[in-house]
Amino acid sequence: MGRFVKIILVYVVPIILAAILIISIDLWKNYSDQAKHYFDTYFKYLDYRMPIIITVLSIYYTCIGWYSYHKKIVDEKEAIIKEEIHKLVLLNKKYETYDRQDQLHSIFKTFVQKHSYVQSVQIYSYDLKIIDGNMRIKINYDMGYTIDGLEINAMDQAYYYCNKSMYIAFVKAKKSLDKNQVAPMLKFIRRFAIRLSRVREPNDITSVQYAFVSLALDLLRNSFVVPVSIYNFLTADQIKMFEEHKRTGILRAILLQNNYFLFFHTAIGLKQGRVYTARHLELWGSNKVYLITFHKDVQKDNIDETNIDSIDNEIMVLLKNLEYNNNRRGGGSSNENP
Repeated sequence: MGRFVKIILVYVVPIILAAILIISIDLWKNYSDQAKHYFDTYFKYLDYRMPIIITVLSIYYTCIGWYSYHKKIVDEKEAIIKEEIHKLVLLNKKYETYDRQDQLHSIFKTFVQKHSYVQSVQIYSYDLKIIDGNMRIKINYDMGYTIDGLEINAMDQAYYYCNKSMYIAFVKAKKSLDKNQVAPMLKFIRRFAIRLSRVREPNDITSVQYAFVSLALDLLRNSFVVPVSIYNFLTADQIKMFEEHKRTGILRAILLQNNYFLFFHTAIGLKQGRVYTARHLELWGSNKVYLITFHKDVQKDNIDETNIDSIDNEIMVLLKNLEYNNNRRGGGSSNENP
């Protein structure tokens, strides 16, 4: 109800009703001998209209004032209670967040200390949004654990943009590939790899396109014997150019969805040769990605993919068990950078 309408109903309408009452009494007095005798007897020297109006309106506005006063008190108490409940809810959410962070840190610490070749475990949140015809993938760092003395530069936040039609084409091609239909993925690769072959100076958009094409080729190689390679479209210098321009390992793990993604750090420096795995998972109703950093000798020392498979399985089981226990309480490969 609008404020103006409320004022009319509460303060103006009663005066109109009082006027109607007076008119009704006048009519009654004029057309009823009994009423005329009554008013002539008791209100002979006093205009009866004012006492009636004052009495009625006094009673009415007294009731309104009493009601408004007590309603204000009740509303204030309810507002205080709601505010306290809101604070309690926020505190509970903060506690749950801190509690989860502590549990994740404890799990990651034990996990890293258990596996000699594992140097770090990090977890990221991400979301996908369509903005002006583009698909935006936003990644935020949540937390992680790293062995003492090792420098791991976690990405606090990263954005990846691609054309919406490209994203949809990839998702559809991947679904077809899961049904042993190769043609859509081959069509996707040829369409976008030819575009990339014309690029001489990479940017963030073309580097993300390269990530899509490279992952598509990985999926084909892992699932089928298909005589197509990235070298059919790009030179070694172009590949290096795209891989070094923007880190897209976590992006490819998000696109892969149902398996971990294995990749390497190729840039010159202390990180060169490090091995990474990343994988999408859903945790506490949110999209997450874990990132495990291995020592660069993990493969050279015969720690092959079978062992990495078991490590991936172990971390996934740990995270899912953590989520399950909290709820009960109520609470491919590539040569490039992550």
